[in-house]
Amino acid sequence: MRLRDYLDPCLVFTELKPADKTDLLRELAQRIAGQVAGLDAAEILRLLEERERQGNTAVDTGRAVPHAFVPGLERALCAVALVPQGVDFGAEDGAPVHVAFVLLSPPDNQMSHIRLLARISRVAHRAEFVQDALKADTPEALFNLLTREDASHVD
Repeated sequence: MRLRDYLDPCLVFTELKPADKTDLLRELAQRIAGQVAGLDAAEILRLLEERERQGNTAVDTGRAVPHAFVPGLERALCAVALVPQGVDFGAEDGAPVHVAFVLLSPPDNQMSHIRLLARISRVAHRAEFVQDALKADTPEALFNLLTREDASHVD
């Protein structure tokens, strides 16, 4: 399973400047719904916020992986957002999040969802990943970084 199979370049966003975690989730929900026909931004936001109430999705220094199951979605999709100034995501280590991966999957695709969460973790785990991502000044540069990192890991 490769991340690039679920990550569309139109779902890679740089230079986001959210006021807080909720603002970031809202902006991402709107951007995703604006790019993927049939998705509703308010529903995506509701589902992401519901998941955050179950447990914070900040995974480690500078990274978060908000995710949800979305009824009506035909296949899993991943979006990535770069927040250069960082945003408080309530991480256990107190570090601001600079890179947020959003994973949305159909409710009947739980095993693939779990495998994709693991793949995202492997792709973004390298200590220098966040710093390298922050150097990406365009969505294309960030997409290229992600596909290179993805290719460097064995399936």
